[in-house]
Amino acid sequence: MNGIEYTPQKQMPAGAALADRPQGYASRGYFFVARVCIRRQPVSVELRHLRYFVAVAEELSFRNAAKRLHIAQPPLGRQIRDLEEEIGTPLFDRSRNHVRLTGAGQVFLAGARETLEAAAQAIADARKATRSAVPVPFRIGKFGFFTASFLSQALSLYKDTHPNVSISLFGMDPQSQLDGLLADQLDLAFVPTFDLLLRRRVAKQIEAQPVLRSPLMVLLPAGHPLAAQASADRPEKAIPLSKLAGEMFLRFSADQNPSYTLLLVRECRRRGKFRPRLGPEGGDHTDLINLVATGEGIMLEAQFLFEEAMARLRSASLAARVVARRVALPLFELVAVWSKAHPSPLVADFLKTLESVSQPPKGRAGRSSPP
Repeated sequence: MNGIEYTPQKQMPAGAALADRPQGYASRGYFFVARVCIRRQPVSVELRHLRYFVAVAEELSFRNAAKRLHIAQPPLGRQIRDLEEEIGTPLFDRSRNHVRLTGAGQVFLAGARETLEAAAQAIADARKATRSAVPVPFRIGKFGFFTASFLSQALSLYKDTHPNVSISLFGMDPQSQLDGLLADQLDLAFVPTFDLLLRRRVAKQIEAQPVLRSPLMVLLPAGHPLAAQASADRPEKAIPLSKLAGEMFLRFSADQNPSYTLLLVRECRRRGKFRPRLGPEGGDHTDLINLVATGEGIMLEAQFLFEEAMARLRSASLAARVVARRVALPLFELVAVWSKAHPSPLVADFLKTLESVSQPPKGRAGRSSPP
């Protein structure tokens, strides 16, 4: 039979088995079953068709229904005609003066409302299940200001789309983060590439993705001879590392950043051809910047870390006493790393979120060469 036949069904007893209920049974009383035979093809009706139909049926006006749906009237009319053509029977009697439901339209309205209510309930139930599910732990390591420019925003966005994830942050130096990955105590870490070069055997057991690159700067007291070489008429050039021979180098304490002094000594001997004089140690960036300002020595620092520290200090007097100059060294690179042996399924989505918020630091150039 071509066309459509609608068969009203009586409400089933509360204890009736599912197998005894007609196809399409809805738990709330009256519903309809539509048997369709149009070229022996299944009917293709989307929820939007049902929403449009219900709006017109309740308003009995295409103009008012279009306003209610916030769409133009001609597209609404086409959607209703497509629906009628799809199911094979008119749902409305149309004239210049009125719009009325046909007999088939009245039956279809009851079923359309049931379907829309069931879809809305299914969506609500799915969201409720997500909120009530057992939280999935996500353990992330960080160090100092290294991640300050991007991690907070990335975590906020990630949490919006992954409400069932429980995030824990652990402040650890880069080498401890690598140990944490191998011991399955961390799912993700952020470390400089130099720390990977120090432990090549460990590097083979992890995956890495670059997060940011930044020029290396030398921090000088304002009265230092090298601090005044740049001017508006003469663009700044990177200071050769050999120019820093004989200077007193400030550095992080071994318990705060054990690889910093190793990198400093290696680069001075390899690229500057001198052995650096090692000066006082400091516990964090702000301590060392203050020591530079008082003339205790100079310091090598990534540009984005220096700018982050100065923004947090908000000290105009300190900013006037410390000058940052570009030094002729490869770019500092920070990478996100995770274990090959214990990969967390959460890492991939978080890295996508991270890419959407990470901003290159000032002075970013191309890929750096290995130090």
